[in-house]
Amino acid sequence: MESENQRVKFLDVGHGDSSIIYLNSGHSENENVVIVDIVDSDKLLTELTSHKIKVVDLIIISHSDADHCRGVNDFLEKYMAVGIVKNICFNLDKRQPTKTMKLILKKFIEIYQKQRITLLMGQNDTSVQKRELISNDKSKLFLIYPNVAESTEAYLKNDTNNTSIVCLLENDVCNVLFSGGDLEESGWQKLIDRIPELRCDVLKMPHHGAFYDEKMEWD
Repeated sequence: MESENQRVKFLDVGHGDSSIIYLNSGHSENENVVIVDIVDSDKLLTELTSHKIKVVDLIIISHSDADHCRGVNDFLEKYMAVGIVKNICFNLDKRQPTKTMKLILKKFIEIYQKQRITLLMGQNDTSVQKRELISNDKSKLFLIYPNVAESTEAYLKNDTNNTSIVCLLENDVCNVLFSGGDLEESGWQKLIDRIPELRCDVLKMPHHGAFYDEKMEWD
């Protein structure tokens, strides 16, 4: 998807997800880049290198299953040797962390302790419907799901899929909804009940596009 100096790319990474948002494309000295999920680090590195991107403003890990994040550590090792990553947004969405999740969290803490990154929790206070993550004069990227209550309920039910991060990119031309994780029907229903006016022009479906329920209605 491309509009003026803004682009959204959905990379072909096989079974998994990886998206890149260029909020000021064509102006590498003043680029705003957001990455949603990292599966194949080499494909992502090739994409960023081809556009001479030296700074990634934000990485969002929508879900801690391996098919959303197995390439994170390799990417951070390689990219941060030559470039800068400013922020990482994620959730602690499993009661018993997997091996992949433990390795990723250890890497996050390691680079945080070296004062090389800011760590952001991927949930909102219940007092707000959406939280701005990054913006420029044309676009805003919001975190719209989950909030603390939704995360807590999913945790009590050991329902890790329903702690998946959902983000909305808004501008005057095209709104893109990133449901990069594995949000289930009940999670979608909570989101729609809470924000009934939610609309988008492009919907990135969860479960790598395999999610479908005829009972859900999409505008």
